Amino acid sequence: MLPKIFLTKRARAFWIIFLLLSPGAYLAGTFLVDRYDPASRAEFLHDRPALVAIGTRLAAARGVDVGGWSSFLKTGWDNSIVFYYRVRPGADVERLRAVAPPAWVRVLFRSPDAKENLEVTLTPQGRMTGFRRQLPTSSEITDPGEPSARALAEASIAGWTLPDKARLLGPEVKEDRVQNRVSRRYSWKVPIDSRPEVDLSYSVTIADNLVTAEAFETRLTESFLKEYGLIGGFSLRISGTRVSGLTLVNLILFYLAITIVFIFGLYRFVQRARQRELSYQRIAILTFVIATLFLSVILLTDVATFDNATRSGPNWPVYVVATLSYVLMGFVVAAAYGSGEGDLREAYPGKLTSLDALLTGRLFSRNVARSVVIGTAFAGWGLLLSNLVPFLWRNQLGAGTQIEMLDFIVGRAPWLSPSVIWPFDVVFTSIIGLLLPLPFLRRRLRNPKVVLVLVAVYAWTACTGAASSFTPWSGAAIIGAVRAAILLVPFFKFDLLTALVALAVPTFATASMHLVSQPSASLRQSGLVSLGIGLAFLAVELFFARRGRLLREEEVGPQYARFLAERLSMQAEVSAAREAQIRLLPQTLPQSRYFSVAAECRPAYEVGGDFYEVFQLDEDRIGIFMAEGGGRGLASALSIAFAKGFLMPKITGPARSDDSPIEIVRSLQSRLRQTLESDRNLGFVYAVIDRSDGTVRFARTGTFPRLIIGKPRRDSGDPAIVEPEEMETRFNVQSRDPDKSAETYSVSSGMSEVNSGDCVLLFTDGMARALAEGKLSAGESIWQSISAESLESRANLQKAVHGTIESTSKRALKSGVTDDLTALVVRLTPQAAP
Repeated sequence: MLPKIFLTKRARAFWIIFLLLSPGAYLAGTFLVDRYDPASRAEFLHDRPALVAIGTRLAAARGVDVGGWSSFLKTGWDNSIVFYYRVRPGADVERLRAVAPPAWVRVLFRSPDAKENLEVTLTPQGRMTGFRRQLPTSSEITDPGEPSARALAEASIAGWTLPDKARLLGPEVKEDRVQNRVSRRYSWKVPIDSRPEVDLSYSVTIADNLVTAEAFETRLTESFLKEYGLIGGFSLRISGTRVSGLTLVNLILFYLAITIVFIFGLYRFVQRARQRELSYQRIAILTFVIATLFLSVILLTDVATFDNATRSGPNWPVYVVATLSYVLMGFVVAAAYGSGEGDLREAYPGKLTSLDALLTGRLFSRNVARSVVIGTAFAGWGLLLSNLVPFLWRNQLGAGTQIEMLDFIVGRAPWLSPSVIWPFDVVFTSIIGLLLPLPFLRRRLRNPKVVLVLVAVYAWTACTGAASSFTPWSGAAIIGAVRAAILLVPFFKFDLLTALVALAVPTFATASMHLVSQPSASLRQSGLVSLGIGLAFLAVELFFARRGRLLREEEVGPQYARFLAERLSMQAEVSAAREAQIRLLPQTLPQSRYFSVAAECRPAYEVGGDFYEVFQLDEDRIGIFMAEGGGRGLASALSIAFAKGFLMPKITGPARSDDSPIEIVRSLQSRLRQTLESDRNLGFVYAVIDRSDGTVRFARTGTFPRLIIGKPRRDSGDPAIVEPEEMETRFNVQSRDPDKSAETYSVSSGMSEVNSGDCVLLFTDGMARALAEGKLSAGESIWQSISAESLESRANLQKAVHGTIESTSKRALKSGVTDDLTALVVRLTPQAAP
């Protein structure tokens, strides 16, 4: 588990100091959260039951008994108001906040028959800022007349305490008639002389001689927002948050990155499924866990059911649709993880051992415990650095962290909310910023430094998108860089689980501090319970970091990891065999003023079964050996290696006694049959071209390779080929098993004349099969592809052979031939005439 960074004394000292100082980083980080995070300063004086009780009391004051009605809570906020109170404090702020709060809670009551509902809008301190009542559609509504409606509206506004130096202008009246229903909406402008930048208005709706809605609405003038830097240039308001142009561009890049990595993840998922390198059990578990986390948002808060509750009808369709959607989303995320996990396991062995131990239930193993402890230490510094950015911008007008979500504070179990919030951030950021981009880049780029830089950019994009709640964008970019470092450094120095813990704990601690910082005693207690659970778990893991069992990767890895290990081992062996085969082939071909040699071998797979070698016997003679392995790859390559080891001393060694082709082939075949009895498909040919007597003598066994002689164009005639006549000779070889009788095999031999300018062509079975459908034979096709211009130089001859192999390879691909392609040409140059 512990990496090599602990081996040196200096590194060990650094990491010990790093771990020991992390508690101080936590204290400083939580102080900054409490002091400068607007969610911590929301000042909730009441928890969910108390807010429901306040809403019930206010509804009763308006003549509606909501006892037995269903209740739903949802928060809202306006970050421009949050900034406004920070940059424009004053003595009159408290009275203004009573009607224009930066955050609020909407308490909705719905009747048992779902035909009537009532909504009360409260500040976090429990003061009402709005009221709305929806009457049953079947009830009869009478029109009290405009004077009576106006009197009710004026009486309603008289009951509110307005901010200092506020005036009433209006009202403006808007009348709506739907069938027999008449409602009138009265709106007053409420300008505040001391705060002209605040556009405050009050509206009240009268229907059936009842007040059915009343609310204060607050906006800041655009000139003020620009003046104080709250907006600049292009910006949009999204869910109560004003987004600048740079932040919007970053969000677009963020979601584009999500799209790219998930498309790549789906592609890799299909590939991994075909290779049987997926753990479907693990994907099912992750799907269930992720879907459950998403569903917990619905169970703990009313964010999904609140809007539906404002309409008539049951809520169960919301739960059904949400469940199906979240299960699908969980499967997509789990599949993306599954596809990236295999690539990561292949590229970085050992990085997933701790996570495997956690997913298999070994929560108290030493692997998991050390990852939790070290990741928590990293998280402390991440918490400090991330919250140090708002501190640095504390004096800049319009800068700071914006409120994102407060619904968990008024949720059904606030103490559980910190444990539910962090998985969303961790899962998406780790998959988008690391798990899928890293294998994707490693497969396409060979330079590790370039891969690391690009992965860092990708992780920064993902982390900055998640930190878009900070203004200005430069601060969000710094926070994104800190989070990217907290993700990447623990991964590369330790493992993936350490990186996930380092990313999760700051979110957990921040959410807990949001609860601890509230004035409500019950909310504060919920935050302390959450922190206590986290500290207790950390203490247990500290104990098992020294006393727990250290697990090996093969003990906790999924079943497919064994297939992956076998495939990687096989690939390593095949690569080694391929490298050995490349070294067996001649690195350079002998060239002299008498002979021009060109050859090429293209295997169908990683390791081919074809082989050739050219021997310069003396100034006048050249020897050629070619073997056809029958497309059996590694097995044939081993036989060929044996053949070459046998041939070299017999043909080129000082002790050679007889180098006649038939004797060479007979001796080699006998030795192969005795040594490698299972190899029956290997065919080979050995030929000697003698320029002194103008002959080529050869011997071969098997159907292929074949030898032909190409005659160049004479006068105006066409080029021709000559297939030498062969004579078959049979030999016996005794088996190594004394119980078996001697085996008979045959050797074909022949001789032909060669003249100045002639070419000796040798090719294997793959060439013949790929060219079989043409009108010409394989030999004729190969010879015609070697033009007269190709014979003018050795470079042109090699280029012609390469072009022949290239075109034949395309024909083989179209016709479904999967065999090695090998061709060799030896040309007797004009001065080679005897």
